[in-house]
Amino acid sequence: MSDEKIIPSIKPREKLKLLGIQSLSMTELLALIIQVGTSRKNVMQISGRLAKILKYEPDKISLKRLLSIEGIGFIKAAKILAVLELVKRLKADSEESIVRAGDIYKLSFNIAKKRQEHFMLITLNGASCVIKKRIIFVGTINQSLVHPREIFHHAIKDRAASIVLVHNHPSGDTNPSKDDIESTLKIKKVGELIGIEVLEHLIVSPNGYFSFYKSGLI
Repeated sequence: MSDEKIIPSIKPREKLKLLGIQSLSMTELLALIIQVGTSRKNVMQISGRLAKILKYEPDKISLKRLLSIEGIGFIKAAKILAVLELVKRLKADSEESIVRAGDIYKLSFNIAKKRQEHFMLITLNGASCVIKKRIIFVGTINQSLVHPREIFHHAIKDRAASIVLVHNHPSGDTNPSKDDIESTLKIKKVGELIGIEVLEHLIVSPNGYFSFYKSGLI
């Protein structure tokens, strides 16, 4: 059943009570917000028109656009815009985004206390929001060798725009080793060739972290 096809024998509020909110179509959900129609158009007709705009022209939703719909005045338009803005903000809050090294440290703190080295790959979309974070290597205390092929296999699979690398030093000393620096530069060069930017490499421990980016090593 499409969003525009409504069961005529049951009103949205009654349907909500009987079947739950998830059973309502977009038109019915909008009818609960709008509540009443006009002398020329009932609430379902107004909601149906609005549902089509939200579905096919979501980028055109504005106060002016809503007020142009017959049966929607300022109060109804304000309610609709408030709901849409609330959904937008909740969605944004639910997405993990990378802005600075501290954000990465928070996402990777679970490996900071590990007694073996763990190498984590974090893939990001174009807005620097996390697509996925995964452990791709677990080694001994003195070894953290990961081939670029394995890293970019996952990055390409995730359709990532960029990636962040993280690994822990069980010793607590977050200073990079010669191998850490050389392998990071190698991964960065491969990323440049295939168009996936390596934004950062963090070495973490319970006491803090070392940022390759801040240190000019990446």
